[in-house]
Amino acid sequence: EEDIDAIPALTARALRAAGGGGRTINVSIGTFVPKPHTAFQWEPQLAAVTAYEYIERLKRAMPKGAKLKLNDPQNSFLEGVFSRGDRRLAPLIEKAWRTGARLDAWSEYFNLGRWQETAAELGIDLNDYLRRRELDEVLPWDHIDCGLEPDFQARELAKAREEAYTPDCRVHGCQGCGLCDFKTIKPVVYDAAAARAEAPRGFSARPAVRQPEGAYYYRFTYEKRGLARFVGHLEFLQTLFRAVERAGLPVKFSQGFNPSPRISFSPALPLGMESLAEYFTAELQTPLSDLDGWLKRMNDEMPQGFNILEIKLTGKGQPLKIVTDYRITLPVEVPADEIDKFLRAGEYPLSVIRKGRKREIDARPLVRGIEVLDDSTLALSMVSEISKAGIKPLEFIQALLGAKNKNDENDKNDKDTPVRVVKLAWREDDGNGY
Repeated sequence: EEDIDAIPALTARALRAAGGGGRTINVSIGTFVPKPHTAFQWEPQLAAVTAYEYIERLKRAMPKGAKLKLNDPQNSFLEGVFSRGDRRLAPLIEKAWRTGARLDAWSEYFNLGRWQETAAELGIDLNDYLRRRELDEVLPWDHIDCGLEPDFQARELAKAREEAYTPDCRVHGCQGCGLCDFKTIKPVVYDAAAARAEAPRGFSARPAVRQPEGAYYYRFTYEKRGLARFVGHLEFLQTLFRAVERAGLPVKFSQGFNPSPRISFSPALPLGMESLAEYFTAELQTPLSDLDGWLKRMNDEMPQGFNILEIKLTGKGQPLKIVTDYRITLPVEVPADEIDKFLRAGEYPLSVIRKGRKREIDARPLVRGIEVLDDSTLALSMVSEISKAGIKPLEFIQALLGAKNKNDENDKNDKDTPVRVVKLAWREDDGNGY
C-alpha cells in the first residue's frame, strides 16, 4: 500500500526537479511476475482484480504532467502462469491453439477467457500457479540447475524482506552464490579499450572516434526462404547487424548515445512470405574492392534460409515507387472468372485494417498485372509507393477467393484459406502494365 502511494509522490518530485515548462514524465506500470530462478520465486503474484484496483488508484493520484503507460493485468496473469507453470500446461497450449488462440501478445487478439475455459476443460486451476510457495516445496523448475548454491535464493529473499543490499561481486568480493570456481568461471569487469585491442581480425567494433567523412552505398540483394520466412522483420535486423559485425563489413554508424549501423531496408516482408528479392543498403566508410569475396564473407555469417545473392554499388536514395512480382499458389482452383471481372473493372474497392482502423482502398490501380499460370498458380504484379496506402498480395487474393465463394454455394467462404506467396522480383515503376 505504501509503495503504491509513493509512486505519485515520486513522480511529483521528478516533475518539480525537471523544472516544469510543460514537461511530461512517462510512468510505466505493470504487475510484478515473480519469476523462477530468482529470489522471489516463492512469492505470490498479485491478483488481476487487485492490480486493476491499484491502477485506478494511481490514475486518480497521478500529478498533472505524468503519462501512465499500463501493462494489462490479464496479460501479466497469463505471463505468470507460463513463467511458473509445469508440464501440465503443454496440452493447454495445444488445445487453446486449436480453439483459436493466435498472436496473444497483441491486445486486439488476446482473449484470457479462451485460456481459462480451455484450462477448466482440462481440469487445470490457473490461479494455483500464482500462489505462494513454501521454501521446502518442490518447484516445477527445480530440475534445471543454474549453478547456484541451493540456499542462495532463499538467503536473497530474506535479505530482500529486510531491505538489505547485496554488493556487486565484481568489485566487492564473492557473495557466495556458488556459480564461480574462480578458474574457468569468475567475475570480469568489461574493459572497452582492452576489448578493442584484443578483437580478432575483421571484427567491426562500434566506433569510438570520428568516422571518415566519405560514404559509399552498397545494395545487398538477398533471399529469404524455408523456415527463415518465419523470422520477423525486427528479428532479422538484429540478425543482420550481428552478421555485419562478425564479417567485419566497414559500415558507418549513426551518431549519438547509442550508435547503430547505417543500414536501410526494403519494405518489411509479411511474416510467413518467402522472397527471392529482398535488399538492404549499407553506408560504408570505405569502398569494397572484392565484391565476390565480401559476398562469401557475409554469407558465411548469415543464418540458414538467408542468402545474399548480389552486392552492388548504388546511390543514397531509395526508389519511391516500385512494382513487385509474386508467384501465388492456391489450395483451390484459380478463380479465373473473378480475375477476368477484376481486369475489366474500373475500380475494385477493398476493406482493410490499418493501424487498428478499417479503411477502403481501390485495388485496381495497385495491380499492374495478373496472369494464370496453371490451375492453382498465378503471377501477380503489384505497385507500392512510399508513404501511400497499399494492399498486401494476400489481402487481394483473399478478396478474389471470397468473391468466388459468395457466388458458389458449393464452396466454403474461408478467409483463412492457406495460400503460398513467393516474392520473385521488384523493379522501379515505369508506368507500363495492364
